[in-house]
Amino acid sequence: MVAAANLAFPPTGGWAKWDTTTFTANLISGANKIKLTAIGYSGANIDHLA
Repeated sequence: MVAAANLAFPPTGGWAKWDTTTFTANLISGANKIKLTAIGYSGANIDHLA
């Protein structure tokens, strides 16, 4: 299941400035696989999913 085909992670201007992006997905009970894929040569620095 694709929960979001396109989800933006706007640039913050540098490594020292953090920001959050919020998205709600309906998960099933038990194990779920979450895949984030960058398009192009740069992408978000994902440190935490909650």
